[in-house]
Amino acid sequence: MLEIDYTKDSGPSTRGEKITYYVFLLLMLVGFSLDLLTNFEPKKMAAVVFIVAWLPLTFLHEFGHAFVSKLVGWEVKEFVVGYGKVIKEFQYKETKVEFRMMPIGGYILPHCEDADWSRFKSASVYFAGPGIELLVFFGIYGFIGFEKFLNPSLVSLDLVSQGVALSALTSAVINLIPSSAITKKGESANDGLGILLSLFGKRG
Repeated sequence: MLEIDYTKDSGPSTRGEKITYYVFLLLMLVGFSLDLLTNFEPKKMAAVVFIVAWLPLTFLHEFGHAFVSKLVGWEVKEFVVGYGKVIKEFQYKETKVEFRMMPIGGYILPHCEDADWSRFKSASVYFAGPGIELLVFFGIYGFIGFEKFLNPSLVSLDLVSQGVALSALTSAVINLIPSSAITKKGESANDGLGILLSLFGKRG
């Protein structure tokens, strides 16, 4: 059976990293807010939507992993959205669900006993997160059309659609670029690297 650690803590781990991370976020937020207040243009609201949409898309991303995990017959032991302090925790059937302070990133922890098609199933579970975001992007893209998608708009619905679609596409692309992160459990593959390791990596 192929052994891959699906868990990943995408947040900073040391105290120094946390301070740097929060200071950077604060400076970005202040700079962005000042730019909006001093030089406001309606089209800039798409950037606000882009950032705000990242939060529900993070949940949707992890839901995609969990959904396909169940679809291939694997249990989901943990479903975690965000990192840092746990703000809400509950049990849903066999799954422990956690929502944490910073809702950026997350992971699921599947449990699989069968070895049939394990490589394909593992790759499918990894792809499901960015895959559902790509569905959101292409769904919106198909709805508003090519011209509206590329051109700045003053129409509220178009601005929201553009922001959500770009946020979904950005997240999907970032997650599909093969890379790894150092977590408390060691090195952990992101979705892109996880797909490659699932299909072509050494069996455990």
